[in-house]
Amino acid sequence: MLSFKSNKLKMLELRKVDESKIEDLYQVIHKCSVWMNDKKGMDHWVNYYTREVLLKKFKQGEVYIDFVDNLPIATFSYSTEPLDYYVTNNDGPKGETINYVELYPSSHLDDTKAFYLSTLAVDPDYQGKGIASKLLELVEAKAIELGCNVVRFDSRMAFKEVINFYLKRGYKKVGK
Repeated sequence: MLSFKSNKLKMLELRKVDESKIEDLYQVIHKCSVWMNDKKGMDHWVNYYTREVLLKKFKQGEVYIDFVDNLPIATFSYSTEPLDYYVTNNDGPKGETINYVELYPSSHLDDTKAFYLSTLAVDPDYQGKGIASKLLELVEAKAIELGCNVVRFDSRMAFKEVINFYLKRGYKKVGK
């Protein structure tokens, strides 16, 4: 468990969690999904992140949930292996698989070791308080600890606020 204080919140408590916390994970993801759909017109999480899909995250890597007063308010997960949807999907024009790892390599260097970040999400009621920035700092520290030299994740280009969040922190767009 790791605790930290946000300038605008009480003490936050980041916990690495297991499958027993699926409802807490689902609560954060679902609330963010509905908010993105209603406020931004982006439905890609609403239709994708079922409890079954979220349970797979525990098998693919590590899942963390941030709590304030035992209320789940934020989450992220990661793996040092490509996530399923990077290599197993039906995204091609005729439903064929697109291998995003090959299409958009993390680097052209042979010694690249990627850290795959997924579902960095903050409950809409807690956004704008520095939580995502703090979580990203922790993500970067974990990537370094694991010997990774690239942090890789996906974001919808239409979600300008999120794109700008990452660009302001030194990340670069790779792919479309």
